[in-house]
Amino acid sequence: NLQRGGAFKLRGAYNFVAQLPQGERSKGVVTYSSGNHGRAVALAAAELGVPAVVVVPEDAAAVKVAGIRRWGAEVIFEGTTSMERRRRAEAIAAERELA
Repeated sequence: NLQRGGAFKLRGAYNFVAQLPQGERSKGVVTYSSGNHGRAVALAAAELGVPAVVVVPEDAAAVKVAGIRRWGAEVIFEGTTSMERRRRAEAIAAERELA
């Protein structure tokens, strides 16, 4: 695997974070994921100097969580369904004013 983040998802994540206005970027980003997307957002944010929060399922694979943390993102565990993670990520975005 020659993808630096371990998956092709880095391209989209990097593009999203890079195109945020500086004011939004400085506050940080939040996403929800069960693995590769979270790792991609964490890596993109780290490369661009942007704080990142990734909401993962309570039963997330340890290797996926380690991959997200490797890039400095804050990991928050929430539920086991995508909808539970989405709601938590949206709440965090509103509370912390994250993109």
